[in-house]
Amino acid sequence: MSKDRRVIIIGLDGATFDLIIPWIEEGKLKTFKRLLQEGSYGILKSVLPPYSASAWSSFMTGKNPGKHGVVDFHYVGEGSYELSFVSSRTRVGASFWQIAGEHGYKVGVINVPITYPPDRVNGFMISGLGAPGFVEKAVHPPELYNELRQEVGEYIFKIPIRDYIRRNRLIDCKDLLIKQLKARYQYIQYLMKNKPWDILVAVFSETDHVQHYFWKYMDSSHPLYDPKDAKKAKNAIYDIYSLLDSYLSEIMKEMKDDTNLLIMSDHGAKPNSNKGVYLNNWLHQEGFLKFLDSHNGERDDFTLSKRLVLLGKRYIPSSLKLRLKSIPFLKSRIENISRYQNINWAESVAYADPHRDTVRINLKGREPAGIVYSSEYNKIREEIVQRLKQLRDPETNEIIFSEIFQREEIFWGPYTNRAPDIVCLQTGRKYLYSVSYFANSAYRHKKPIKAYSLGELSHDPSPNAAHSPEGIIIAWGENFKNGNKINGAKISDIAPTVLYLMGLPIPSDMDGKVLRDILKDSFLQENKMNFTEVKPQDTPVKGESGYTKGEEEEFKNALKDLGYF
Repeated sequence: MSKDRRVIIIGLDGATFDLIIPWIEEGKLKTFKRLLQEGSYGILKSVLPPYSASAWSSFMTGKNPGKHGVVDFHYVGEGSYELSFVSSRTRVGASFWQIAGEHGYKVGVINVPITYPPDRVNGFMISGLGAPGFVEKAVHPPELYNELRQEVGEYIFKIPIRDYIRRNRLIDCKDLLIKQLKARYQYIQYLMKNKPWDILVAVFSETDHVQHYFWKYMDSSHPLYDPKDAKKAKNAIYDIYSLLDSYLSEIMKEMKDDTNLLIMSDHGAKPNSNKGVYLNNWLHQEGFLKFLDSHNGERDDFTLSKRLVLLGKRYIPSSLKLRLKSIPFLKSRIENISRYQNINWAESVAYADPHRDTVRINLKGREPAGIVYSSEYNKIREEIVQRLKQLRDPETNEIIFSEIFQREEIFWGPYTNRAPDIVCLQTGRKYLYSVSYFANSAYRHKKPIKAYSLGELSHDPSPNAAHSPEGIIIAWGENFKNGNKINGAKISDIAPTVLYLMGLPIPSDMDGKVLRDILKDSFLQENKMNFTEVKPQDTPVKGESGYTKGEEEEFKNALKDLGYF
């Protein structure tokens, strides 16, 4: 173990070389250009599917989601159709900063998603996405909260992006994102200079947020490109990257010789289209799912709840919604009707999450109204997979899903059962998720694939760019190779690589590997790689969510704002 090394990890949520490299070739982003010339860089493969909660959890633990238990921002509870939201208490397995702290290193963690409630680290932590805001209980140690407010000033935790986009306040939205980015950097600078640390981890989420909602304004080939709005907002994404470029330059100037810098993203980004894909409608069409239909004389037991959902979304205050959901009779119905519209569970063998390209089998003994016997499970799942492989866009005839996995093909470990039974990956993530307006409209039309006009989308704006599995990694510092292009790096490789850089033993149950290709031969020769044996995890994921009811509602609203829920 060496105490004369330090590591800075800067996370740029959703950052992609698809934007960075073309801008470098145009003579822009001079710091990024220097980093690529003087360091090692390459694609960093995210988890599959590339969901932020599971990706960041794999980043910090070095494990796949089947081991750490975070398969998405939420999961379906056993014996239920309801969702449970993940937090730091859901995750199983120590993070690399916890391991480092146990060995006496000082660590600082700022704005990493799914770190609320904060760990009692040997250093400091400000929780990221999932926290109820920048509040005292989201900071460790708690007294640091008042110190930061007094010494640094305002910290903008999140902004209502969706509301700004819906009202076409594009400039205001971009300006707020920049203000948020500046405030976050000021906090990072203060903590870097005034607190002891050996490992510092800081995440900028603005790259992801601006890409989700502003991609169509800079991309004239996007089907939702509007020349009029593009004049106002075409530089929004570049402005965020440009500001980060200048901040990275400042960080590099302040780095000491014993410090190594890693820049990474949890996933990449790609533009999507004006089309939605609705797997529940496809399952209905293929005979795997049946909708309740009061017009055909079938009883609809959810009339009251449906009206609460459809009318209350716009007109009922959040505080009242929360009280309604505390009523046992209404809670599950309000959530399930908005998410699984009119599904006749008694005659459905499978169903899809309307906000994800995933399918679950309505399994007897697992789902509360399951009808599929375990002996039929594999046969039905395989049949659905084979038919999904043939799903095509009726207009272009292109295959919708480039890859389709049964869950055990991409997850392994004791919590694989939290994953959906079938996971589909789109080619370039072109087709939108079903947000509320789309879901209602698509249900009426019973179409698996539907195109939307600009006018229709203005009712309920959806992200016009989405996640791709190709993130970024850049390694710069005295122990990293110069001008080196690397291949095959995975997000789970970050944790063991950081531990090795710090001279610490690597837990044997990590799935990730040390990124030897980024390291100088001299460093590899002089530093032995040590491992510590870890027994298989036999402690179940904690049943507690880590949230109060109000905090869970806040988290859900934050996910809605990003188009994730």
